[in-house]
Amino acid sequence: MTGAIAKTLHVMRKNWFIAAILASFAFGLYLPRGEGLLNPRGTAKPLLIFILLFLSGISIPTERIIRDLRDFRLHLFIQGFIFLVYPLLTWLLLLPLGTFIDPSIQIGILALSCLPSTISSCIFFSQVSGGNTTAAVFNAAVSNIAAVLLTPLLFALLIPAGETASAAVSPTEVYASLVKTIILPILVGQGARYPLRKNMDRFKGLIGNLSNLIIFLLVYFAVARSSKAILESASLQLFAGPLVFLSVLNALVLVMIHSFGRTTGLDRRNRITALFVGSHKTLALGLPLTAAVFGGDPEHYAFVILPLIFYYHIQLISSGILRVHLVQRASL
Repeated sequence: MTGAIAKTLHVMRKNWFIAAILASFAFGLYLPRGEGLLNPRGTAKPLLIFILLFLSGISIPTERIIRDLRDFRLHLFIQGFIFLVYPLLTWLLLLPLGTFIDPSIQIGILALSCLPSTISSCIFFSQVSGGNTTAAVFNAAVSNIAAVLLTPLLFALLIPAGETASAAVSPTEVYASLVKTIILPILVGQGARYPLRKNMDRFKGLIGNLSNLIIFLLVYFAVARSSKAILESASLQLFAGPLVFLSVLNALVLVMIHSFGRTTGLDRRNRITALFVGSHKTLALGLPLTAAVFGGDPEHYAFVILPLIFYYHIQLISSGILRVHLVQRASL
């Protein structure tokens, strides 16, 4: 009996990050009201993101940032997956499997495949998994900037005529948001690093623990904010097919990124970054982009955005599992 308890505790300690991610997800889904208390009027979330990216900025040596920004092969690899491989793979998978999915949700899945990477979560998971944080920040920003032009173009290529409307998202608003959300906290962190750079090893444990706590809170906020849409969906049976499809799609993209990354000679640190940045899809920019294109028909739009909401949760859970796997298997 004692041996069984000890074994259970060992497994729990080994997989604590997955358990915490799942707990954050469950609390967000079934206790969404707490989000209003912890994140009044949405003010806590941007502050937490700022702190997390500030911690990234203060942790990374300046010379490494300069070196990592010059790795154009890695940047092309990640952007190619986001805007070329991902949409093409989704379109090809829907050809044989589309008959099992509602047509409006199919359009939503195609729209999802055309979106850029997340503005923040791909950076967080890259950082806590031993990836190239500088490349994650750079490619998250580049994909969101490029999406202003590329995403509507991909919509037009992949989605049947008549389903989209001619509308646009303001590039100025996107650029300003990226500077405020990503660039500014990194620069502030770099500025704070200079007088502390010789003693940074003393703060590694504290920075890691604080970063993990913030990630769990952000997962809770994200799930709680969208849980109403999930729980009030027309039919869970209707969405069983899309959920399975999106889970398979996420797994296939991760396998392809890992395989192609090894084939093209990316080192482990860069492969980790490519896994998260290349497989994530943004909810923050995805909602206004899809609203600009499909928002003219509110009932239709509700079905279109559900794949994005579902996939956001799938990528959070899979990223938590992947992070534990990466930390435990340094040879990956």
